[in-house]
Amino acid sequence: MLSGREAQEDGKQTRGHGNAKTKNRDMRQALRPFTRAPGGASRLLRRPPGIHLNRSIVETMAYERILAFLREKGVPFKIHEHESVVTIREAEQKAPALIDGLLKTVAFRIKDSYWVLAAVRCRDRIDYRRLAAALGVNRRELRSLSPEEVLRDLGYEVGGVGPVPPRAGVLTVFDAGLRGAKTVYFGSGKNTLTLEVEFDKLLAATGGRLCPIAHDPVA
Repeated sequence: MLSGREAQEDGKQTRGHGNAKTKNRDMRQALRPFTRAPGGASRLLRRPPGIHLNRSIVETMAYERILAFLREKGVPFKIHEHESVVTIREAEQKAPALIDGLLKTVAFRIKDSYWVLAAVRCRDRIDYRRLAAALGVNRRELRSLSPEEVLRDLGYEVGGVGPVPPRAGVLTVFDAGLRGAKTVYFGSGKNTLTLEVEFDKLLAATGGRLCPIAHDPVA
């Protein structure tokens, strides 16, 4: 749930963590399980030059691919329908029953490389430096995507981003604070439908990493 870019981006840069080329090669190897999405989904976003896909079609494609992914992995899920939700504040007002266990997922792109879906508890903020360290890349290589880029590259509409890879070349990272979580809720690709899944099954299905990527709580 929520858009692909957080309201405030930590613009500070940090030193690289190891050799960037070597780290990127290792990450590409780690992404091999995602070389083909269910039903040939990795081909769906590729279109001939000059052909423009309707926005609603792209969103539906992402939603259908996510459901197909979960079914293929044998992950039970529930779908919760509600009014359009884009922010946490709207979720509190329009879907209050989902707030406990709700994940915020932000989409990133590693420069000239793969995409990353970073998921934290809905009221937490992602620490960009910690995320870059978890990925083994320089902070300068990590860029959050605009809503337009999220829709174009991944098929999620604003408010519908979730931690399930909708295509090939996408890595999921969960905050370590989610370790031991039970039921979680997250974006389905559409901002009017939220998915409910047991966290351990979601983690196993996505091959996601558990890393400390959230800011420390303010005392």
